[in-house]
Amino acid sequence: MKQSKFFLKWRFAHRSFVHSAEGFKTQIWTSLLGVQLSFLRNFVSSPKLPRRFLRSSAICVSVFMFSSLSNAETISLKTGENIATIVAGAPEGTSFVFSAGTYHLQQITPKKGDSFAGPATGMVVLDGAEPIKFSSVAGSSPQLWQASIGANPLDLGRCFTGHTLCHYTRELFVSSTVLMPVASTGQLTASTWFYDSTNGTAVINFNPGSKTFEIGTSTCAFCGYATNVTIKNLTVERYASPSQTGAIGGNGNGAYWTVNNVVGLYNHGGAVQIGANSTVENSYLHHNGQKGIGGGGANLQIVNNEIAYNNYDWFDYGWEAGGAKFGDLNIAEISNNYVHDNNGTGLWDDGNSIYVHYKSNRIENNAGSGIQHEIGYNSVIEDNTINRNGAAPRISMWDGQISVQNSTNTVVQNNTVIVAAAYGSGLVIVNQDRGSGTYGPHLGAYDTVENNNVTYEGTDGAGGVMGIVATGVANIIDYNTYHITVGLDKHHFEAFGVKTFVQFQAAGFDQHGQIVWNAAPAK
Repeated sequence: MKQSKFFLKWRFAHRSFVHSAEGFKTQIWTSLLGVQLSFLRNFVSSPKLPRRFLRSSAICVSVFMFSSLSNAETISLKTGENIATIVAGAPEGTSFVFSAGTYHLQQITPKKGDSFAGPATGMVVLDGAEPIKFSSVAGSSPQLWQASIGANPLDLGRCFTGHTLCHYTRELFVSSTVLMPVASTGQLTASTWFYDSTNGTAVINFNPGSKTFEIGTSTCAFCGYATNVTIKNLTVERYASPSQTGAIGGNGNGAYWTVNNVVGLYNHGGAVQIGANSTVENSYLHHNGQKGIGGGGANLQIVNNEIAYNNYDWFDYGWEAGGAKFGDLNIAEISNNYVHDNNGTGLWDDGNSIYVHYKSNRIENNAGSGIQHEIGYNSVIEDNTINRNGAAPRISMWDGQISVQNSTNTVVQNNTVIVAAAYGSGLVIVNQDRGSGTYGPHLGAYDTVENNNVTYEGTDGAGGVMGIVATGVANIIDYNTYHITVGLDKHHFEAFGVKTFVQFQAAGFDQHGQIVWNAAPAK
């Protein structure tokens, strides 16, 4: 396939970013070392100083200069300590090493250049929940039990239809299992709880016995505006992070963060929220109330993560919920992630994002689109395996395995997708008039969908162009292969209306495409 100028430009920008990110620190330290060695050489060769002084001075200068290449300090942390206070009293660039154990209710504000690490995955847990005790409610019938928890702050999230309490930020756990909130004591079951806002209490209708109850309290484990922060080998769980924030990263105000080999679970909003020039890699972000990860800005890398089972609080995934959502990206590498079983979209960028690269991701069984590139520009979606995403009932061509929604100059190539029998759509270009953004109009125009392999497991579900307005032009759909049941091709193609494959070709699409016919089902 001939590559467009924007695609080549993106490739160059992407390569430059990756290479510079890897070599940046080495380049700086090499330069500093060169300056120090040059200074040392000139210093010790001075004819005006005694030889004995030169030798001793050279040793002192060498020790000083080489030691400046290391971190300012390393501090070991132990359970029971106030980590926030220790971090506040340490200099910038300190390396903090957690000993194994569980650290309760820690809310840490890093400084520039700080790093935080555990010895290995699963050995260090930062837990944002605190224990509470239930007692019987006198005179209640049927019998109820209550525990004082104080205020239960609301976030600004939009809840899914029929789930009106998603924005309570504090989660209640019994024996490490999350209970879901209900709107009245009459709706209580063994798996739910009621928040009595008048008395500031959590209410249940089953005997607490010797069970352990805990309530999420702290809003973030690591948050603030510091730059160049590294977080590695930690588990962060049960924080009362508001929607659109992360237990790691808070509002995502800090730039140049690296989150590596982290587990994030049962946090109310998201597990991780990052800012510009940041990386999240090798992490498992699962069972969070709203989403696994979010963020925005320039030069993000989201690589080799598993993102699964998020949005158990039932935020509206047409708003923002599921695996991951990003905004205002400018060069992003989102690759080699396994994104599955999220209650919402798998991977989603929105709002003037440009030069986004989705590559070699495996995206399966999410309740929304697999990949959604919305009101963006100049991006590439390639070599992904995307299967059975969407939710019943199927509505038009929403919930595409790949949805290019009002975005221009997007290349979708070499992907393998499966569309489930009862829900979801194929490869979709959505064209609405969404106004204009940073880099031009928000239209489904000048997009290319080529060399993809699409299987339809049922009689319905379509791909093509959903042209709500007729201003989307110059889209190329070609060289794709479709696996379709004999006699059902009319159900699977759309270009300003439903088409058979022959009609789809007559409309100018898939001139070199082909159908591989599957056997008709037995009668």
